[in-house]
Amino acid sequence: MEQEKYIESTKRTFLTGLSEDIWAVFIGGLLISIILAGFFFLGVKFVIPVYQWENGNDLLAKVLTGSNLLVLSVIGIIFLFLSSLAVTVSGNSIKKYIAGFGVIFILAVLSLIIAGNKTISYFGIEYVVFALLVGLLLSNLFSLPAWLKEAARSEFFIKTGLIILGTSILFTDIIKAGLPGILQSVLVVAAVWFFALWLCRRLKVDDEFGVILASAVSICGVSAAIVASGAIKGDKKKLSYVTTLVLLVAIPMLIILPWIIKKFGISELVGGAWLGGTLDTTASVTAAAE
Repeated sequence: MEQEKYIESTKRTFLTGLSEDIWAVFIGGLLISIILAGFFFLGVKFVIPVYQWENGNDLLAKVLTGSNLLVLSVIGIIFLFLSSLAVTVSGNSIKKYIAGFGVIFILAVLSLIIAGNKTISYFGIEYVVFALLVGLLLSNLFSLPAWLKEAARSEFFIKTGLIILGTSILFTDIIKAGLPGILQSVLVVAAVWFFALWLCRRLKVDDEFGVILASAVSICGVSAAIVASGAIKGDKKKLSYVTTLVLLVAIPMLIILPWIIKKFGISELVGGAWLGGTLDTTASVTAAAE
């Protein structure tokens, strides 16, 4: 009897002790495996939800259609099921999480739809901006219920999303870039990160703020800032400051840098490397390249 209790306690301690990083890797890896298996072995054609629109009629005809809303609902249900496993095993309230997840998911989709507007997308304003604004308004103007706070697991969602996002980098693209391209990306990230942290210290910025800012300007902007802040358990206010600063700098740069490239006749190869190495958000790089 004592041995059985010990084994049960060990299992419970092991499962509840799993970190968000492990759950993010598990959920992201499982989703990627299922999609690959369905595509290669079963020939399943997966439908990607549409967020891009130009005007009101376009919004109704492309985004707010029954088929597109059904795809979004299926995605939400699948992720709710998988993330609920992590919440339940970790010993948190599954009822509060399920109740709050629906609200969080709807707000996230609305942010994506707003950012999908052609004009907003042209200026490189990402969905993260609108999600952040909604979060700031809700948290500062209202007293949020416990069931909603239970589902507001930004670091967990970001970590899982980044693992899935990694599939967008095709191995063939890495091969085409070759060793010089890989070295260039590694050196740029390392050089910018250490220089940014050194500059923050010179300007008397504390290390917590400096690490979040250095990660944002050297890796991938807002997403990197959120992950870095979660990893060091940083101050949410400092994260908001860094997010705002990155976007305020990225928007004028995505207009000025392409003009400079054309003005001085810089080649597309060098210009693309420059844009990718200096602009801090994926949307800004894409918009500038266009």
